[in-house]
Amino acid sequence: MEKSLAEKILDNKETVATVRRFGIGVLLALSIPFGVGGIIATGAFCVGLNAAVFGVEKKLRERQLVDFYKDEVGAFLNKKPDSVTIDDLRKVAAPVEEGGKGITVLQKELEGHKTHQKFRTLYSVVGSAITTGILVGLSLAFPGFTSGAMGMVIGLGLAGLGHNLVARTVRGIGKMIFGDHDIDNSVSQRLIKISHEIKQKPVAPVEVFNLLADTHPELQSEIKQTYGKNYADLPVIQKKQVAEAYEEQYRIIGLTEEINNGNIRPSMAGFILSHHLDPQLPDYQDYQSLFTKPVSKISDNALASDDATHTKRLLAERGEPTPSKSLH
Repeated sequence: MEKSLAEKILDNKETVATVRRFGIGVLLALSIPFGVGGIIATGAFCVGLNAAVFGVEKKLRERQLVDFYKDEVGAFLNKKPDSVTIDDLRKVAAPVEEGGKGITVLQKELEGHKTHQKFRTLYSVVGSAITTGILVGLSLAFPGFTSGAMGMVIGLGLAGLGHNLVARTVRGIGKMIFGDHDIDNSVSQRLIKISHEIKQKPVAPVEVFNLLADTHPELQSEIKQTYGKNYADLPVIQKKQVAEAYEEQYRIIGLTEEINNGNIRPSMAGFILSHHLDPQLPDYQDYQSLFTKPVSKISDNALASDDATHTKRLLAERGEPTPSKSLH
């Protein structure tokens, strides 16, 4: 699965964020000659600029989701995949009592976007207010702060770096107080990552089961009550034991094999993890067939057999001959 333009831009978001913060610091520094009123007005403009940038990033994230889940959502709504919109995703994600399909993975992702946007805007207001206050104080205490070419260059550089540092500090303190609202580690984002990496390396059953546990709080609570920790924090041996214990109910080991073999797409796995399947979904029959197979176990060398199958499939896709054991 080739990365979309939205994903390529999002991959470089940290660089974009650093340039944006530095640029805002420079804009604030340039406002110093216009006095306190000019600094405050520029500070307000920068908050609006941040809000606009955050809005564009939110649209890119939504586009990424639409591109990823378009086949499944299109099947539910009887629409062509390429005509699916973010509103269609919201319809499918909505709770059943509200007329939706109650797809948990989509619900949490879309709610995460809203929360992420809210806190980023809050941090932007606080960071810009602090930087604006500092510059107002400097302009009052040192009227010649930006007089002369050298003073202007130094002032711009210091203001740019200073705002960047203030913005990062405010964000760090916000995480400590309110928790981490970064959505890059959401279930959907991890599935998207798997969809890009699946041709290079197979996904492990414990990784897919971890997605299931993160999707269902009641399951996570049950695991924590039994083992004393969340699934992600368990030792590898216990992760294997848990996945095997729930295999008959969830078929995560079998699902992982089907994903690695290319029979079930990671996007479809998002609907499976949400416990919502419909016969009209593209990979429904492939998933249903897992329940006719014997319950599986995870071997100590969990990916050994998967690696062999995976390599053969990749070679076949490239039109290359598969290795022959008889040669060795």
